[in-house]
Amino acid sequence: MRLFNNITGLGSYFTFLSRNRVYAFINVIGFSVSLMFSVLIGLYVYGEYTTDSMHTKASRIYSLAFEVNDEDGLQRYDGCHHGAEDMLRGRIPEIESFCAIVRNEVNYELPDQTYLQGATLMADSTFFRIFDFPLLQGNPGQVLEDRDAAVVSEEFARRLFGSEDPVGKTLAYSTRAGRVKLRVTGVMGSMRGSCIRPADVIVNFWNAGNFNAADVDAGCSNTFGAQFFILARAGASLEGKGPQIDKCLGGMPLYTLNDKVKDGYVRSYLIPLRQEYLNEGADGAGVICHGDVRQVRVLLVAGLLVLLFAIINYINLTVAQSGQRAREMAVRRLLGAQRTAVMHRLVGESVLMSMLSLLVALFLAWAVAPYVGGLLQAEIVLADLLKPIPLALLLVLAGLSGVLSGIVPAVVLSRAKPIDVVRGTFRHQSRMFFSRVFIVFQNMVTITMVALALVMLLQVRHLVTAPLGYNTHALMSVDVSRSTPADDSLFTQKLRELPCVKRVSWARGLPLYGSNGPGFQVGDKILYLRLLIGDSSYADMLGLKVVADKHSGSATRMYYSESLQRTFDAMGTEEQGAVNSGLSYILPMMGVNADVEYNGTVRDFSIGDITGTEKLVVLVIQNRMRSASQILVETQGNETVAWEQVRDAYRSVFHMDMEEQNPYLEQRIRENFAGQRRLSHIVLLFAGVSILISFMGLVAMSMYFIRQRQREIAVRKVFGSRNSQVYRQLVRTFLAYVLVAFVLAVPIIWYVGGHWLAGFSYRIALSPLVFLAAGGFCLLVSWAAVSVQSYMAANENPVNHLKDE
Repeated sequence: MRLFNNITGLGSYFTFLSRNRVYAFINVIGFSVSLMFSVLIGLYVYGEYTTDSMHTKASRIYSLAFEVNDEDGLQRYDGCHHGAEDMLRGRIPEIESFCAIVRNEVNYELPDQTYLQGATLMADSTFFRIFDFPLLQGNPGQVLEDRDAAVVSEEFARRLFGSEDPVGKTLAYSTRAGRVKLRVTGVMGSMRGSCIRPADVIVNFWNAGNFNAADVDAGCSNTFGAQFFILARAGASLEGKGPQIDKCLGGMPLYTLNDKVKDGYVRSYLIPLRQEYLNEGADGAGVICHGDVRQVRVLLVAGLLVLLFAIINYINLTVAQSGQRAREMAVRRLLGAQRTAVMHRLVGESVLMSMLSLLVALFLAWAVAPYVGGLLQAEIVLADLLKPIPLALLLVLAGLSGVLSGIVPAVVLSRAKPIDVVRGTFRHQSRMFFSRVFIVFQNMVTITMVALALVMLLQVRHLVTAPLGYNTHALMSVDVSRSTPADDSLFTQKLRELPCVKRVSWARGLPLYGSNGPGFQVGDKILYLRLLIGDSSYADMLGLKVVADKHSGSATRMYYSESLQRTFDAMGTEEQGAVNSGLSYILPMMGVNADVEYNGTVRDFSIGDITGTEKLVVLVIQNRMRSASQILVETQGNETVAWEQVRDAYRSVFHMDMEEQNPYLEQRIRENFAGQRRLSHIVLLFAGVSILISFMGLVAMSMYFIRQRQREIAVRKVFGSRNSQVYRQLVRTFLAYVLVAFVLAVPIIWYVGGHWLAGFSYRIALSPLVFLAAGGFCLLVSWAAVSVQSYMAANENPVNHLKDE
């Protein structure tokens, strides 16, 4: 060690650290924690921005999307009907190929008459020619050519066939139309790193018609039902081809909006594959998983702030300790060292501190990566650190942090005149100048982050608990859209035998999920309706209130929502007739007699969660339904136990597991706001880290500050100051910084919090209590940080510091 010190000249620095362990501990912990978050955030951001980079044709792949401006305003949709391929093929020279994809959850038959559910992509045969997902067995150009072809993932193949070679094996699934056999033609590896959601099985697109005929019909009725990728020819670009695409697709029903709605229009546009993952504002077809750009930005800002806190702590503590290092630097100056050499030495010491902390940070990152990955809903791959770009950026960040940390202390210490150090006046000149500004800044940022976290948590709670106009408590929805009425009846019978089940209802559409419905031309607008159908228990279980009822006594009754009733009453006779005629056409398709009687009005309720704006609803109540899409279950007692019993009943009837992992309606509502909840937890986490770093820095600062004022305190006590007066004087100094920080934080909280809340149609008011709670909490933390040292200093015997004077 002595040889190392002699070679590097850092012996005095390590001696200084060993004598000032609190200083060393706080700086190492501060740098380590902040660099740990920098590592994790950097890997997360790197993964987000390099999604789909493994595809060699990525720069030539585009997703077809649309802007639709109708009576509901401007909307964006990411996807198109499969039939668009025939309309575009050969008409735009720059286009080489297409790949349409839909996604379904499919139950595959097992030899023991049970089923194994697999996430299934139904894609064109070009899938493996356009995308470079690893194909372990099979020819990329031929593996999906046949209608019965199926490619299975390595893991799913193991679950289906064990250790046997899956190629050539048979898969089968059943629909209401019959049983379909597939032949395994290939095995694929992991789909990690792509915006396309991972799948267990990929089959030919022909199979999509077995689950939704509208995905393959000639009329292109399910306009945005498929994710629609276009491959440009090598060397060609599809930028600016939107008008040409619109001209080719002009025969699709979607484009009639240009004529039917005043100022309405439909425009296509292309999203490059590398931008697809972080693309905002377009509703997809369920094939794509999207990242959250706002979350990426929040993490970058929060990570930089935490790193800045660690830098501020280093500057504060090093400047506070400048009196002890000044003698060493003065001696070096007297022995001939130049000021620049002293500065370089001090900056080098801070870089060394940063690099040593980086080693600790890497260990901490390895330990907490699974938790942080779970919070961010993303996989953090630490192995990416070994790649040249992430590794270089990490070393540059650690080095730059060290340089920035060392500049201010280097300037302060290098400009010290040896005569000032000898007189002892240097310490008094520099003791708190920088610290005041930095402490105020740290507290301002901490108060802001705590307040914003509170605003986000309160807003998410406000959204989840908002009144929807229908009941959600203890209600569970079970999807039975692909089963037979006979199995549904048997399942219902078993449910009614369970002690945890209070009531059961058959349904075709629920308020939370919405449903399909007809659209009608009314003047220069298109009127879209939501059609909900349920049995005699449906309305009562959901708490839907009938406000006008004719009490016809009919077995099938139709009600309008209040908003639809007002809209209907405002129509002319001809328009009302068109609506009635349209309903008479579509209701039989849903299993309802065309001559169903209008029976009254139900109170308005939301479609979806509280953010939904649709209110035009047709509710049909049938005493006896022939088929159902969902079975609504009202439970009593412990919800977890009830779910397990319902799941067992489902398995006994359908010989497969339920698709729903969170079947309760209240769980689904919470899922709808999972992104906002996750963002609030991220801000709260970084607020906590900021508080920790600030707390440690304030503890050390108060210790050094009080040490510098020990003689002053002793003199005050000799002249009659009481211990309580001295204590209040010491504490007041630091708490005053918090109050100044609070004043500066208020407008920032008001602006940022108000801007975030403005994105919600249903939102909380920005209450002054949030400001006071955040400021009060930080005030309490600051008091706790300085209280103990202040109390000890106030109660110490003044003789201890005056006997040498």
